Amino acid sequence: MKKLLILLMIFPLMAFAQEVEERIMTMTEFKIKQGHGAQFKDGVKKWKECYTNDGGENTWGFWSRM
Repeated sequence: MKKLLILLMIFPLMAFAQEVEERIMTMTEFKIKQGHGAQFKDGVKKWKECYTNDGGENTWGFWSRM
């Protein structure tokens, strides 16, 4: 009986695990040297402009630690 109860509790979690996501989510961490943050942000802006001009359609986010 106890095994059946555990199985019934885990079953909904197994159903959620089988959902198909439309895109793959990844995270990349860059370690920027102190004093180089402005140069890095400028480079990211230029890359984003080039990406959108070439027809890039994926969305992404950018954040930094304080």
